[in-house]
Amino acid sequence: MNNKKINNRLNANIKNIYNNKNMNANMNANMNANMNAKNINTNNYIENMGTQPGNFLSYNILIIVAVILIIILCVYYLYTRYTKTLEEYKENVKIARKIGECPDYWDTVDVNKCKNIHNIGKCAHGAVVDFNDKIYTNPDSGNVMKCNYAKNCDISWNNIDNLC
Repeated sequence: MNNKKINNRLNANIKNIYNNKNMNANMNANMNANMNAKNINTNNYIENMGTQPGNFLSYNILIIVAVILIIILCVYYLYTRYTKTLEEYKENVKIARKIGECPDYWDTVDVNKCKNIHNIGKCAHGAVVDFNDKIYTNPDSGNVMKCNYAKNCDISWNNIDNLC
């Protein structure tokens, strides 16, 4: 009886080993088939990337990114042109605001010495007026004093007569 039990156990173990070998072989075959299928699918995905709808790198996304980059470059270009034009405008305004040495239509005799040769206004008909005095050359109030002179004499002086 002991031999029968031992034989039955040995037969059962042999069947289990045989079944396990077949199962392992089947599992290995299935795993290899699945891996090959995955490799084929991955290769096809990589080869067809961007050509199938719904892929990350589709042509629609590529076109959208290109359009956005073009818009950004255009905005940058327009901004730089705007700032350059603004700087040129400010420089032109500075040039236009250049203050004349003498009142309008007066002749310059010397540095800050002017003569009213056309008898314009109420003052200094034919006489030379010296604007080298400290009240006219003071950086803080000199132009305002020139404005007061122009207003009192009823004459125009470019960029001066509007200061007071």
